[in-house]
Amino acid sequence: RAEEGEASLQAFVGKFYGLMAASPGGLGGVRAIQRLRDALAELGAISAPGFVTLPKAFDAFNEDGSFADDKHTEAVNALADRVLAKIN
Repeated sequence: RAEEGEASLQAFVGKFYGLMAASPGGLGGVRAIQRLRDALAELGAISAPGFVTLPKAFDAFNEDGSFADDKHTEAVNALADRVLAKIN
């Protein structure tokens, strides 16, 4: 939300972010990633390198909410590390 006296959408300018998508299909939302990256770039946000997709999201989680496959945990952690590296 914009601060008082701040231009609309100014809050996005210069902010770092990581992209992740999930879908029930086999591509994990990969087709949406580029469009979202383009839209956020137009707002002045800065993307961390790479992205994470989560295909077949309905099967991706254990009962406790953790990822069923360790590779997804590793991918999300690596993306978070890249975002934090940009911030620090």
